[in-house]
Amino acid sequence: MVGWITADETAKRQASALESFLGGELTSTLDRLNTLSNRLAQNDGLQGTCASEFRHDILPPLAESTKQLRDSLHDLAPELHRIINHVLAACDG
Repeated sequence: MVGWITADETAKRQASALESFLGGELTSTLDRLNTLSNRLAQNDGLQGTCASEFRHDILPPLAESTKQLRDSLHDLAPELHRIINHVLAACDG
């Protein structure tokens, strides 16, 4: 799709921050979520019905949700990067 865009310096900073967040901070946050939740689930010191609930009822959907989010972001990435690049190259409106 061909379109046009104008963007002031604030919009450019925001677009740059969004791209940086999606490419780095969000990815590392999702990795950390998986790592921490898996460590907790594998800890033999965690016992009881709530521990079992966490391991069997919470952890699998949490992991699946994280995967779905990653997949969705991956699918959107080309278009998102295209638009961000246009914002960064745009003239001030």
